[in-house]
Amino acid sequence: MITMTLIRTTNPKIQNEFLGATIMTLDMPDLETLPNDELSVKWYGNEKSANFWEINNDSHKGSSGFYCRPVHIVKQKNRLTIYTEYNSYEFIVR
Repeated sequence: MITMTLIRTTNPKIQNEFLGATIMTLDMPDLETLPNDELSVKWYGNEKSANFWEINNDSHKGSSGFYCRPVHIVKQKNRLTIYTEYNSYEFIVR
């Protein structure tokens, strides 16, 4: 299990809702299996949206999350930056 905390993003919607949120994932996603959208908000229980990260945020109580389609991923020590077509997302990895 990998734990990542979102510390910076160029996406204002995600910054407002998820900055500081902890994301838990088993591994990095396979680019071929991800949705084509650049970024989408996903509500759990909607089987039409397959996400690869779950966000645990006190204000959301685990009821929401997001997924994105990376085009480039950079890992440096305990930092991970995911670049999508329009935005970037920087995490601390534990």
